Amino acid sequence: MMNRPVQARTHARLAAVACWRIATFLLLGSVGSGASAQTAAPGANRPLGLHAEIGYTVDVLGAARGGRSGTATYFDNLDLMLSADLEELVGTGKTTLRAHVQSNRGSSPSMAVGDFQGLSNIEAPTNWRLYELWIEHNLIPGRVSLLGGIYDLNAEFDVVPVAGDFVNSSFGFGPDYTATGLAGPSTFPLTSVGVRVKARPVDRVYVQLSVADGAPGDPAVPTRSRFALGRNEGALISWEIGYRRTAPGVPVVLDEPPTRVQDGGRRIGRGRLSERLRTKMALGGWVYTRDFDRWDGGGMGASRGAYVLGEQLVLGGDDRALSVFGRGGLASAAVNQLSAYVGAGLVVTGAIAGRANDVVGVGVALARNGSPFLDAQVEALSNRDRAETAVEVFYSLQINDAIRLQPDVQWILSPGMRPSLANAMVLGVRGMITWSSN
Repeated sequence: MMNRPVQARTHARLAAVACWRIATFLLLGSVGSGASAQTAAPGANRPLGLHAEIGYTVDVLGAARGGRSGTATYFDNLDLMLSADLEELVGTGKTTLRAHVQSNRGSSPSMAVGDFQGLSNIEAPTNWRLYELWIEHNLIPGRVSLLGGIYDLNAEFDVVPVAGDFVNSSFGFGPDYTATGLAGPSTFPLTSVGVRVKARPVDRVYVQLSVADGAPGDPAVPTRSRFALGRNEGALISWEIGYRRTAPGVPVVLDEPPTRVQDGGRRIGRGRLSERLRTKMALGGWVYTRDFDRWDGGGMGASRGAYVLGEQLVLGGDDRALSVFGRGGLASAAVNQLSAYVGAGLVVTGAIAGRANDVVGVGVALARNGSPFLDAQVEALSNRDRAETAVEVFYSLQINDAIRLQPDVQWILSPGMRPSLANAMVLGVRGMITWSSN
């Protein structure tokens, strides 16, 4: 536990870093907002069939108390994306090509605090990387599509759209799924090659299946991007069936992928958007084609899991809405650290009169260690707690078309499931700038 003078210095450092970063962010945002206005002006020349997007997100986070240290950290994420409508460009039918490059800089907030689930969903190795490069063709327009290339599974699988504004990683992609395999599934920050087929038998129901590289990046160097398919890496098979009903006044989206459609505010980072839905329910699962070492030393075992998720618009109008969401997942405890995860929360848009695009969110996420993992730690004389719980509260403020500012508070109970770390209260602010060519 830090004494009061150390806490005061920590708070002062965090405030100074936050003020400097936010000032720089607002300056860049004012330039980006002006550029967006100029680009969207009537009569502006835009390349036929091409669409460019730029997104910049910065997080300033620090533990006010508890955790591993009181160090204030900042971390940023730059997204550069280009989409080409090949039907419009070369007449290939309903076909889209997407290229997405990312850069990350800064220091790790989770290393400073010591949590497991991930304080910031933009934290990644500090380098430039090719994040996505895929082509998608609608075999039956609006009904069946096929996508292949370098692809982020979490752009379409295991997505709770209304939870897209939370900062903690567990609200974006369940840790029972991400903390698996040699290097996790093909998702942020390390993606790899895959193929996805999606069908909509009726407007509100979808079924999707993906087969992706079982070890994105380079297992020998986890921070390095690599897209080769290793002989011993195996494949990851993912499936999901779901039901989506749009919010009042929002049209049903049939073009693919639906999570890249703008409605009420663009979220560029990780290819994710905040969609306005009345209802979403989904059941999904995954399995690796190769086996992994068992925690009990009894040879090799299969790694598989399943999840269920949902969100529901409880109260809604033109300028104000309240939605609730939840997700639960299970993973093979014999070979994975986590055996279960559960998360839930509520999100309010337009909570303040006249601020229809502001968002308030409260969420709780619990990641639970499996018994085989805990038994192995006892044998290694390295005890762990059963679970880590993250509680997050945020207010996302829409400054203008290009800028959002989001104060954020997180409470981490049993950080890293390590008894030696005290419960942490993390204070922070997120800033987002977006620009689109049309």
